[in-house]
Amino acid sequence: MNYKFLDPLISAGAGAIIAFTVTQIIPASMPMALAMLAGGVLGMGFKMLFTVLLAPFCGAFQVMMPLGLIGMPLGMAVAMAHAAGAAPAGPAMLAGAGFGLAVAFYIRSSDRRLTGGH
Repeated sequence: MNYKFLDPLISAGAGAIIAFTVTQIIPASMPMALAMLAGGVLGMGFKMLFTVLLAPFCGAFQVMMPLGLIGMPLGMAVAMAHAAGAAPAGPAMLAGAGFGLAVAFYIRSSDRRLTGGH
């Protein structure tokens, strides 16, 4: 069965969840460098969790590729913005969902380019 319609939903949902979790766990008073490291660790932890939960249903490649590109960079960016005082939870979730959609569509366009449009 083809689950390509789920790719953008999984990516956007994972981005929103990672961004929300980072804003809730990382304190705003943390220095930006430490927040960046902690956000990257949280993002990679959620990447592994989502991969284990979703890979049996959607396929490992379809889940690991976008989550690998979303998890750590998004966690780091949101944590740094939160530590700087510029990322409340709502806008961070929207940015995370948007980043997830961008990654999903980038992977889809790259796949089409590499496979000749199939």
